Amino acid sequence: MQRPSLDAPWGTPQNLGPNVNSAATDQCPHLSPDGHTLIFASNRPGGVGGHDLYVSRRRNQRDDFGWDIPENLGSGVNTSSNEFTPGSFEDDDTGNLTLYFNSNRPGGPGGGDIYASVLQNDGAFGPAALVPELSTSASDSFPAPLRDGLELYLTSDRPGTLGGSDLWVSTRQSTSDPWSLPVNLGPTINSPAGETATAIPSNRASLFFFSDRPGGQGMTDLYVSTRARITGTAPALPTGGVVNAATYASGTLAPNTIVSIFGSNLATVTAAGQLAAGSYPTSLFGTRVTFGSSDAQLLYVSPLQINAVVPSGSSAGSTNVTVSVDGVTSAPQPVTIGPAGP
Repeated sequence: MQRPSLDAPWGTPQNLGPNVNSAATDQCPHLSPDGHTLIFASNRPGGVGGHDLYVSRRRNQRDDFGWDIPENLGSGVNTSSNEFTPGSFEDDDTGNLTLYFNSNRPGGPGGGDIYASVLQNDGAFGPAALVPELSTSASDSFPAPLRDGLELYLTSDRPGTLGGSDLWVSTRQSTSDPWSLPVNLGPTINSPAGETATAIPSNRASLFFFSDRPGGQGMTDLYVSTRARITGTAPALPTGGVVNAATYASGTLAPNTIVSIFGSNLATVTAAGQLAAGSYPTSLFGTRVTFGSSDAQLLYVSPLQINAVVPSGSSAGSTNVTVSVDGVTSAPQPVTIGPAGP
């Protein structure tokens, strides 16, 4: 199938029609990656209470007007409070589909918290559970996991914002691990105004959001930020580029010690890893560091430097260190691992 040109203009928006829309407030659409499922929030009559989440399906992903009558996602997801801002992730390894969303139901730490519900074998979503590592006493919303399930973006006005609500990102080492504490995306993305609602295409290179910052066309405007990507240029580690982080010596390295790795093209962003469940992530914004066959925990990544932990199971002797960024891997850098400390 021929893809539309990136230079082609967008067409005039068209209403999805009465099969999807109602006389009530219908909002916060989320389209599944395969294009067959649309989940959205609505306060139409017949719901569990407040705004509920609904799902509509279509057989042909190219038929924008072939949506079935929406179904309420039921009491596993919805409550007498409000449910908004759905986002989903399907685990390729397990086949599990997890729905993330915001709710102001009682029992959470804040006015709006992040919950998750897993699709069951009978086609219904199971009981929603609070995601505590993503929720605070502030308002947390618009959870947007990436396709690989290792990064999740959200909107929050938690302490540490630059002003109003900001965009944050959480990571995890694998899809079975808890999410890290979210990290603010910083002043390149966020401003003293408010930034809300992320959408990230599958190429992971663009981030769309809306903001009421000065300089726009109206009350709130849509913005896009493009993440620099390494295209055909592998990360490069010079000889002796892996050193002890405390002494900057390039001699023998011990397991469980922190190393600094210097080079170029080592990451697409500058970010700090966040401790979660007793460990740091082994994948941070697409960057991974490997000692032999073992992934290292990442404390900090930038295009020119990485701080990482030598894996605890590293055997004494010679091994190779590699850095990969979005699947592009450096040439191996030989290092020597000494015995573990006392």
